[in-house]
Amino acid sequence: MYFNASNRDKQGYLATQGISSWWDNGTLPIWITAQRQGLKTGSLFFPGGNATYGGENVNFKKVEGRLHNYGNETEWVENVETVMKWFMEEDLDFVALYFGEPDGVGHKFGPDSQQRKDMVAQVDRMVGHIRNRVKHHGMESSLNIIIIADHGMATVQKGPEEIVLNNIPGFSFSDVQFHLVDYGPSGLIVPKEGRLDKVYEVLKGAHPKLHVYKKEDVPERLHYSNHARITPLVLYGEPGYVIHSYAKVPI
Repeated sequence: MYFNASNRDKQGYLATQGISSWWDNGTLPIWITAQRQGLKTGSLFFPGGNATYGGENVNFKKVEGRLHNYGNETEWVENVETVMKWFMEEDLDFVALYFGEPDGVGHKFGPDSQQRKDMVAQVDRMVGHIRNRVKHHGMESSLNIIIIADHGMATVQKGPEEIVLNNIPGFSFSDVQFHLVDYGPSGLIVPKEGRLDKVYEVLKGAHPKLHVYKKEDVPERLHYSNHARITPLVLYGEPGYVIHSYAKVPI
């Protein structure tokens, strides 16, 4: 999610792929760090792979379209072949390969749904396929496969206990300059000038499943207080609870 608190601009992930000013924020992706050490790298659908960092691009890349279908297993196989070709023919040292599932079906059908279970099985097949292709090309002793994920998922609670900020007594979005909620269990709020304490006091303790912190008071274990893009107020709901603004929206 791209956001600019100063002009209230918000953009979904796929719209940010070419916005280098968003990605090039002082941190470096691993492929740029590797390139600066003399290695050759690639990115296939990986978030941030279409951006430049200090004017530098990843050596090889493939970027998906804005309406991309991440669940196409045939394409997954093709992408693995592209990556293997990069390693074998272009002598790359590192490639970041992204699969957008089982995230998509989890959001749409729920983490415990049959659709999600089927997609997990598809991912498992693809991990096996990757290992087989690595073995086929004789790279088992020279290539490390690192599998990572950016978040987990929980079934969202429905009913009168849902967190809806506009229903909290004393809270008003007229006191807020910018907010980023309706996107999951976390939320960011920039109160208007002079209204930080008011908004904080209204939200603090307003819901038994809602946690509200001033930026400087976010628990150290969350590692979420030292970046300029973190807003003055940080919210998060306990597992199973989404933070809604005015109304309940699909997550």
